[in-house]
Amino acid sequence: ILDVSIDYLLVDDAPRRPLHVPDRGLADRLSVELAQLPDNERDSVLLFVEALQAKNKLKTLAADLT
Repeated sequence: ILDVSIDYLLVDDAPRRPLHVPDRGLADRLSVELAQLPDNERDSVLLFVEALQAKNKLKTLAADLT
């Protein structure tokens, strides 16, 4: 129902991860690739993904206004 793993609900510092990933192959590949990057580059990837999400939200909001 909440689409989170049990560890997220039970462990204070556990990161939130969706329980059901629509494209598991992509998630697995990204997990392997990201694990090989240094911390600062992983942070850069996360910022890039967050920027894409923000762009898409703004695009949706702009479409709703028209």
